[in-house]
Formats: sequence, C-alpha cells, structure tokens
Amino acid sequence: MQVPMTPDQEIEPLEEVRGDLYRALVEEAGEAILAVNAELRICFANRRMAELSGYSPEELMGMEISRLISLGETETLAEACSLLQDEATNCPEPIIAAGLLLTRQQQRLPVELLLSCSRRGREKPYIFLYLRDLSGARRQEAFLQALSQATLAIQRMARTPEAVYRIVEEHLGKLGLNSAIILLDEEGDSLVIRYTSTSRKRLRTAERLLGLQAIGYTFPKRAFPLYQAVFEERRACFVADGGQVLASILPTYLRPLAPHVARILGTRQAIAAPLVVQDQVIGFLEVSGPTLQERDLAAMTLFADQVAAALENAQLYEEIQRHNRRLEELIAQRTAQLRQEKERLEAILAHAADGIILTDAEGTILYVNQAWERMTGYSAEEVLGRTPRLQQSGETPLALYRQMWATISRGQVWQGELRNRRKDGSLYYVDLTIAPVTDALGKVTGFVGVQRDITHLKEVEALKQRFIAQVSHELRSPLTNLKLYQTLLQREATENQKRYLEVLERETRRLEYLIEDLLTVAQLERGADRLRREPLDLNEVVMQMADQHRYAAEKEGITLEEALAPSLPPVGADRDQIEQALHRLLTNALQYTPQGGRVTLRTATVEREGETWVTIAVEDTGRGIPSHELPYIFERFYRGESARAAQKPGAGLGLTVVREILRRHGGEVTVESEVGKGSTFTLWLPVEKPQ
Repeated sequence: MQVPMTPDQEIEPLEEVRGDLYRALVEEAGEAILAVNAELRICFANRRMAELSGYSPEELMGMEISRLISLGETETLAEACSLLQDEATNCPEPIIAAGLLLTRQQQRLPVELLLSCSRRGREKPYIFLYLRDLSGARRQEAFLQALSQATLAIQRMARTPEAVYRIVEEHLGKLGLNSAIILLDEEGDSLVIRYTSTSRKRLRTAERLLGLQAIGYTFPKRAFPLYQAVFEERRACFVADGGQVLASILPTYLRPLAPHVARILGTRQAIAAPLVVQDQVIGFLEVSGPTLQERDLAAMTLFADQVAAALENAQLYEEIQRHNRRLEELIAQRTAQLRQEKERLEAILAHAADGIILTDAEGTILYVNQAWERMTGYSAEEVLGRTPRLQQSGETPLALYRQMWATISRGQVWQGELRNRRKDGSLYYVDLTIAPVTDALGKVTGFVGVQRDITHLKEVEALKQRFIAQVSHELRSPLTNLKLYQTLLQREATENQKRYLEVLERETRRLEYLIEDLLTVAQLERGADRLRREPLDLNEVVMQMADQHRYAAEKEGITLEEALAPSLPPVGADRDQIEQALHRLLTNALQYTPQGGRVTLRTATVEREGETWVTIAVEDTGRGIPSHELPYIFERFYRGESARAAQKPGAGLGLTVVREILRRHGGEVTVESEVGKGSTFTLWLPVEKPQ
C-alpha cells in the first residue's frame, strides 16, 4: 500500500524510490516490507506491515524505526543501518538478523529481518527492511528447520572441529542466534571457550573492554552457575539474564562490566545445553539471541547431542589422520624392510636344495626355483602360466591327486609321494609337501610346494625289497624239505617225539607265514604285481569272505555277522588284493576275540574331503589295543603287548600288508580301539568319478 507524503513530515516522496522498490513492494506480499530514509524514519510500509504492527499506514509514516524494531538494543539496528549507509554500493550485501517487532499493543514479536539498501546516485541511500514473523508456529517451524538443516550438514560434512563450528555458526546465524562451545580441559577441572560465532566487531569491543581474550578463556567449572544442572543433571537450561552468568565467570574486578558486555555480545537471553560423549559431559553448547524461548530447550538438547557426536567424530577423524600419517611412515619403513627380506628370501629360494614351486589358487604356476628347474628339466620360462599337471606320469592314482587337491583347498597341508615325469620323459619319485597361502581373511590365494627327489632312496628301497624277496625265495626250498622230513618223522615217532615234532611244526608254520608275508610286502612296495582293477561290489566280497571264515568263527564260539549298506557304488579295485586285506583283518579279529564275542563286517558310503568313499569296517569285541600302541601297529614286525601275551602266531607283517594294499588303491586303513571293548579296522576305497 502506497501512502502519500505530507509536506510537514519532510519525507521524500515515494516516487523518488519507486525504481528501487518496484520488484519487492507488492501490496499483497506475505512478508512485511518497510523503507527507511537516511534519518532512519519510515517512508514506506506495505499492508502486511500495518497488520503485523497494529499501526495504521498513516501512523507508520515518519515513525523512527527504533520505536518499531529492536535487535536486542535500539542502537544495534541504528548501527546496522549506519553500516549499510557507510559501505553501500549499488549492490551492497544485505544483513540478515533476528529482532523484535514492538507492536501497538506493546507486544514484542520475534521477527527475522533482511536489511538492504540502494544508493542510486543519492547522497544517502534508502534502507529496505523485509520482516518475517517468527512468532508462534511459524517461528518454531523456522527454528526447527534450521536445527534440522544444521544437523544434516554436521552429519554429512563435519570432519574437523572447525567444520562443526562453521556449520553451527552458519545455520544458527540464519535465525539471528549466536553460538559458543565451551569444553572441559584435559584435567576436567576447568572450562575453556573453544569457539564463538559473535561477530568480530562485537567480540573485539568486548575484549578491549575486559582486557581478555575470548577464545581460550578458562574459568573454574564450579564457577559456572549452571554447573549442577548442565553437568550433573545433564539438562539444558534457559538463561533470562546472560549478564549474571557472565559476571560469575569473570574476575571479581570485572564483574560490574558484565551487563554491558552481555548487551554488546547479545547474550542477555541464552540456552546452555550439555554436550555428552560416551555418557560423559564434555562441555556445553551456548546459544543466545533475543528470540530464544524456554520451549526451545528440548530441540536445543537434541541439537547439542548431534554437535557432541560430531565433535567426537571430528576428534576421532583427526586422530585417524595422525595415525594415518604415522602409518604411512611405518609402511615406508616396513616396505624397505620387506624389500630387503624379499631379496634375501629370493636368494635363499634360488639356492635351496629342494625344488620349490608357487601357484595361484587355480594351480597356475607363478614361480619355480633353480633346484626345481634342475630336478624337472624345465626352465622357469617354459612353465610359468601353466599347471603342475605337465609333470604327471600317469603312474600316480588319480584318487591321490583328488585327495591332495581337496586337502589343500580346505587350507590344510598335504604331504605324500608322487611319481613324476621330467621334460626328457624319464620318471622320478618326489616327496612333496604342499601348503596353502592365505590372505588376512584366511582365504586361500595360492599354494607353495616343496619337493625332494627321492628316486635314489626308492632305488635303495627296491634293492632292499629284492634282497628280501631273494632271501625269502632261497628259504622256501629248505623250508619245504624241512616240512617234508617233519611229515615223515611224524609217522614213526614216539609219543615223546611227537610233542617235539608239534613244536617244530608250529615254528615251521610260523616261519612259512613270515616268508610269505615278507614276499607279499616286498611285491606290494615295489609294485611288482600290477593291479588288475575291475568294478567291484564290495557287499558281494564281504559276504563271500564271511562265508569263508564262518566255520572258524563257530569253532571258536564267536558270532560272525554282516551289516551291509544297500546300493553301494562299485569301486575300481583288484579283487584278489582286497580279499587278501579283508582276510587278514578277519583273521586277526577272530584271533583276538574271546569265546562268546562278536565280529561284525559293516559296509557304508561316506562323503569325506569332497570325495565319495566306500568303507568296509571289521568290528570285534576283543580285548582292544592300548592307545599308545595305535601309532605303530601298521609298521613292519611290530607286535603289541596283547599279541605277545596271547602268544598268537604272526610276525607283525599282516597289518603292513593291509596298509600297502590300500595305499596302492589310493585308499587307506584306519583303526579305532578301546581296551576292554574291542577294535574297529576300516578299509577306505575311493569311488572313481566318471570321466
């Protein structure tokens, strides 16, 4: 609404400033709009301004602005207008502030002010004021929105304490509020002002008046009058007279200046909200301004919690940055050390006597040392990027390779013997140990293999086996003659002589068993007999062996029974050798099971280590084997205490034969035993996977 000027008011006509106001002066604008001349008197007011203030347009014209609007103190608004007039250009920066509108009804309404000016060739510019009513719901909405935006900004962008301070100042400043953060010192006895958003001009004025520096100012925490409420009860407090609070933390001789300093700083009304980190109060956030009300306590408490969390995160971030810098230094040092260690390790690997090979998780060769090159005849350039399958000779059972791969894929160490092929086609034996290489999470990233050429040892072993076989053969002829003459003597012997001949017959039979077992072991270990593999139904084999031993079991008063798993998959095996292994286990079980005992033959299909196995278990209810003997029972010529005490015939080679038969088939034999309850020997045979 445009109001005509009267000569006695000595106010410049509105027409002279219409060019500056035509964009903003809209009668129906939702915001109140004022124009103030150089003497700070109102020269224009729109309809919303009249409604908000309670004055008529005529009453507003010519009124001193200080009678209508206050920024806490009347001189503050005059100071802001003076600043705009002194520094105005054609496009000056506007001033945003919060203040109070003094209505005709003597109410003090909180408003948000935007002050701007335009000179446009005049000696003194006009000041334009845009007022937003912050009273009631509108004020609360703006207040909460500013806090919400500040919270989001803190959560997204605050990485340092300075960033937290900057965001708090920016968003609370939009409401015309000042803020300060006061924190406990390291000892926790004093409070220190770490930050304040008060304008530099006001802050310098207060500092000169007091002779003190605001940032870093320290005072005893017990001197803070709200200490109990903020620090012990952990609740926010509304301060109606900031001068009293300021006086309590100043030296005695400066306390009379506190009210004046509070007016300068604009802290007459304030809220102090505790900053809580990990259930400990570390200080408080102070927010001051003329528009603050007690109902703002809850919102300010929540905002203070966000500020406290941000300060903690910022401190952690700075600590992380310091640690990162230190870590970078340590990494540089460690890198240099690792480089030296790598060079030493490469030198060691290059000159190691054993062949060393490194692959990735898929088995692709990444590294071989010089000993491996000499052992295989391949150069590193020829094998890098290939797999160790190039060494396979075809004479190592595929089941052994599958077992090896399953073991190392689980992150376990595998050790065994392989017969490999060199580049020139010659065969050689290696004792190979493969260990997985894992990352920090335990994931297998590769494998390292160490192999030793044991061909010479195998040749020596073969010579020994041939020697044993030769000796055994040489002993057969005299043993046959001995048995013949023993039989002849038995015909005409006296009763006394027959007793001696029975001892001779028993020892001759024992010697015969020993020779046969020696020959069998020698043949198995040197692979003299080729395996005649055929698909076997082990249930059928078990039933046949049970029938063969049933008479012997009944003779000793022992129950022999079978527990056969249905639908066993066939295994590729040499029938004669599997029957021989099962015969030896059955014979032992019947020998060491007392009358009235039980021997059970049990078959099963077992999934183990990613492989499918068929098992045959021979269970007895005999005297059992002591635990300290179990690791040795498969060694040659080993006989346990129970066997010696029972004076059972045998040379300690039967279980060795069983072990060698299973080894040649890519399987194994295991034992479980408990003294007084019996033993269980289990034959494990792999099921061949379809090609």
